Amino acid sequence: MRKKRTPIMLALAGLIASLMTFVSSGTASAADSVPETWYQPVTVNGDPAPAAARHTGPDGSFTIPCEENASTGGSRNLTTYSATGQVTRTIDRNTYIDGVKNCMSDVAIGKNGDIYGRPYGKKLVGTGNASGTHLLAYTGNTLKWKYPVSSCMGGPAVGANGNVYLTVQLSDGVHLIGLTPNVASGQTQPTKVLDVKLSAPNSCQWALYPYGDGIAFRDYASSSGWSFYTYTGKFIDRSPHKSVDDVVNAQGQQFFNSAEGYNSTRQGYEKLKVSKYDPRKRALLWTRQVNAESATAKGTNMLYPVRGGGVATITTEVKLVSPGVPASPITWVNKLVYLNGDGLKTEVPLPEADAQGNKYTLDTWNVDRDGKVAILLTTSVASGLSSPTKVNVIDVKVWDITANAWIYQKRMGGDVNASDGLRGYNANHGVVYPPALNKDTLTFMATCSYGCASTTTKKVYALKVPLLQMDHLRGDVLTASSVPTQPAPVPYVAMGDSFSAGEGVEPFSTSSNTDTNKCHRSDFAYSQVISRDPNQAASLETGKFVACSGATTKHITGVWDAADVKPGEATKNLDEAPQVNALSASTKVVSLTIGGNDMGFGDFGLACINPLSNCNFSSTAYASAVNKLNNELPTKLKNAYRALLTSAPNADVYVLGYPHVAPEKTSTDVGDTRCQYLHASGYDDLTGLPKYWEDAQAARDIVNRLNAKIAANVEAIRQESSGNVRLHFVDVNGTGSPFKGHEICSTGDSFFQNLDQAANNQAYVFHPNAQGQAAYAALLQAAMNQ
Repeated sequence: MRKKRTPIMLALAGLIASLMTFVSSGTASAADSVPETWYQPVTVNGDPAPAAARHTGPDGSFTIPCEENASTGGSRNLTTYSATGQVTRTIDRNTYIDGVKNCMSDVAIGKNGDIYGRPYGKKLVGTGNASGTHLLAYTGNTLKWKYPVSSCMGGPAVGANGNVYLTVQLSDGVHLIGLTPNVASGQTQPTKVLDVKLSAPNSCQWALYPYGDGIAFRDYASSSGWSFYTYTGKFIDRSPHKSVDDVVNAQGQQFFNSAEGYNSTRQGYEKLKVSKYDPRKRALLWTRQVNAESATAKGTNMLYPVRGGGVATITTEVKLVSPGVPASPITWVNKLVYLNGDGLKTEVPLPEADAQGNKYTLDTWNVDRDGKVAILLTTSVASGLSSPTKVNVIDVKVWDITANAWIYQKRMGGDVNASDGLRGYNANHGVVYPPALNKDTLTFMATCSYGCASTTTKKVYALKVPLLQMDHLRGDVLTASSVPTQPAPVPYVAMGDSFSAGEGVEPFSTSSNTDTNKCHRSDFAYSQVISRDPNQAASLETGKFVACSGATTKHITGVWDAADVKPGEATKNLDEAPQVNALSASTKVVSLTIGGNDMGFGDFGLACINPLSNCNFSSTAYASAVNKLNNELPTKLKNAYRALLTSAPNADVYVLGYPHVAPEKTSTDVGDTRCQYLHASGYDDLTGLPKYWEDAQAARDIVNRLNAKIAANVEAIRQESSGNVRLHFVDVNGTGSPFKGHEICSTGDSFFQNLDQAANNQAYVFHPNAQGQAAYAALLQAAMNQ
């Protein structure tokens, strides 16, 4: 029997351990050799879940969840240990809450160390186990509140704002619920601060991942994957990417694995890739191959985000003796790969064996928010005994990505002479549970191997590892002092023509890019950019992005007939309902560009670029445009504005102008090969001399006239009734406009698609590109915030 360790003995042992330097040994020690710990190891029973990373608290505490399952070797109460090893919470699993045993195995830790969970255990009446009917919140051992939930619940999780989030199945579908962490005076339950109906199947296979300014909702049962919401419930994006090891960082960016070229002989993939997706931009930022060329890699790997936008992974791949040349026979090695925020790769080969040649097995690992990688490696070393001849030891190593060095290396070995004690250590429990990281602390569970007494089978160790921090996502979320103020979402309808639809900025929504529908609604249209901004209230509801390329005022109001459709376009967009149908009394924000197609913007532009015609001041195209502007457009605009105000009686309606596409030029300016069609502008009827840049001048004049007409008619409608002041004109060419200097052929980057930039479709020409749509978004946001 071992002697009982007194606190004095433990303190002395810790002091001695702190003075010792790490020496790798090929033979097991004659006594336990454990690196310095914060407190005496805790013996646990049952499933190895106490090693799960998310059971740490920001105060340095560590919670071992409840377990009651005979098949996994025993039962235990939920217990919380302080940073110094003091028991601060014990919840008896044999008490009953709502008719079931109060055994909480899936808990969330709050900012102040409180825990949130739902009981699961044996029923008080009847047979079998059941889930509790309430989410419970505990401060220490005190039950501070209960919140009723359905039998189908996901979560809980704690956000950066300290609120508690969960998903529940209600009668009308799946809801994302947010609760205050505490109960207000005079109440018996926490305040519900969020209730959003999700478009998710009733699978109960959900998970929540809070990040800096929102919640990532993951549905494991369908292809819908990840959805992103703000803390106020505004929908940001539904990611098109889904893989087993997806993770998000504190900025709400998603990392995911993909594999290509399966090699059946080696049972691995020729290319293992990691990608970074930003839901706020709805953009795949980068994809990088993480295994070396010709180094087949095994499957997918765990991903851990790192502060600053980077991500770390460990690959298991074929060893190369030289670039592209595998070792013979094939040998598999592990490699730490770090991709920084821009995707720049750093590789660190992990040791294959210790100094004596004992081969390592990678057991588990985790990364803190500053990029320190904690790795647990197991190997078998000679025991010096006739039996067993070898015992397992664990080598704990920490690599600092920033310092590019190992900053901690310690070995845990057992006492091979113990008759019933711990002879060897093993960190592999059959399931990979990442070690828990906290300030200066690495917590994990080690399993006894070889001749172990039942009381020493599994123990949780809290090693002192200087400079370690919490893992990135939970660390940044739980230690955040506040969350930026976010407005509550309001229903937003985006209407109008191609400038609002995002013509030319692919990809388009599937339904708006068919043989019979070319509305071309872009993921990067200005309305989409605004709707994905957590700092803007306007939120596009499902089916409320109705802007359509080619739309005229009659497409807005629905008062139009086939005579308004050009020859050859008889089926174009006719399956679309009038855009005004998307409005209702609940609509709070409307935006649109309209009028350009009514005055023949397309015909005018075609005359500008056609080598056989011109759009100068004396051209037919110019005269026709001016005629429509003066004689047809005003009535059409007024009818459209009145229809919008009537159909959306509680909305602010923002009518955006059209930006200048053509550059500002004089006749003496030199030509530009990028837009020669605007430079060569025909000939003077009297002198026969060539005109230069008059097409560009006429194009700018038409835009000025169009915007002036739109502004005048907006003001006329505003004057008709005090209730019409909800109608606003947004000048996009005024002082400080982001479009200035970014016309085609200008000195700055063009915000529009020129002839040579619209190879996919000539209809894209002269439409804003992604930068132009972002400029539109900035102008509309400024108007909405006034």
